Formats: sequence, structure tokens, C-alpha cells
Amino acid sequence: ACGPNNTITCRDASALLALSEAVGVIRSGRADVMIVGACSSNIHPVDIAKFHRFEGLSQRDDSPSRVCRPFDFERDGAVVGEGAATFVVERYEHAKRRGAEIYAEILGIGAGCDGKGYSNESGGLGLVRAIESSFRQAGIQPSDVGHINAHGKSTQPDDIVESRAYHRSLGDCILKVPVTAMKSF
Repeated sequence: ACGPNNTITCRDASALLALSEAVGVIRSGRADVMIVGACSSNIHPVDIAKFHRFEGLSQRDDSPSRVCRPFDFERDGAVVGEGAATFVVERYEHAKRRGAEIYAEILGIGAGCDGKGYSNESGGLGLVRAIESSFRQAGIQPSDVGHINAHGKSTQPDDIVESRAYHRSLGDCILKVPVTAMKSF
């Protein structure tokens, strides 16, 4: 088999942008199946120095159960780490035809940037636009959302802006939606 391929390097957004690219290729008819892979490693002296400089690392290194707690009232930063994942994305009909076990269906994807990151100045407007775009594309309402897998950096300012964006996008529906962040596991 052969088909399009690409490498996306956008730090934390790389994996989801790769997923978005794969979905776009499949929807355009250029492929029935795409393999999406991503990896990340912050175990490098430059990354660690950057985290220290911007107070992004947890200071609770003596208590593992108290570090990296996204959205927690006492959160104080992240821990360095690394991870990788690869998965198959394919046209629904193709997966059914080959008898694949289907774990999820991607109905909509949104991406956005307000040029300010997660600063209080932006209020997370880029994230709000991305969420609302994915709702429109998927044809769903905020009340249809069953789970949010958040970015959850575990820093005071970033988590505040992110949670405000969820509240702004989902309104009162957010009160019934479980929010998790993989960084805490």
C-alpha cells in the first residue's frame, strides 16, 4: 500500500494535528486507511531549563501523589516525561468490511490559535473557536459531549484559561461532562 505521508512538528499539538491531517486525507478520498503516530519527550536539559524558567514544573517532587494534578486547586506544575502512540484511522465502511474492532468515530475536528497561547489576555479564544468548529463539523450540541480529554498543563494560569474556554464553549453542560488530562497519569 502507498499513500500520502507527513511529519508535523508543533510541540504539544503535533499528535492532534497529525490526526486531523489523517482524517482530512481520508475524507478527501486520497486514502482509506492512515497510520497516525506521535511521540514527545521533555527529558532534555533545554526543555527542563525552560520549564524551570517559566515555573512550569511541580515543586512537589518528594510526593508523587501530589504532582501534576491538572485543574486541582493546589496544582503547581507538570513533571517531565515522554510518551508515544500509534493508531490506525480509517474510513468507517473500510473498517466494517475488514471486521475491525472500532473504538471510536471521529465526527468533527477543530483547530485554532489566538496567537497568545493560554494567556489570560486571550481568555482561550483559540480553544473556544476550535471547540465550536468541531461541534459544527460534527453536527452536535454541547449537551452531546460525553467526555473531554483536556490539555491540562497543571499550571495555575494555563488551567484557568483552559477551563474558562470549556465553560464558554459548553455553557452549563460542562457541569455534567467528565474532564480528564492524560498528563496526570
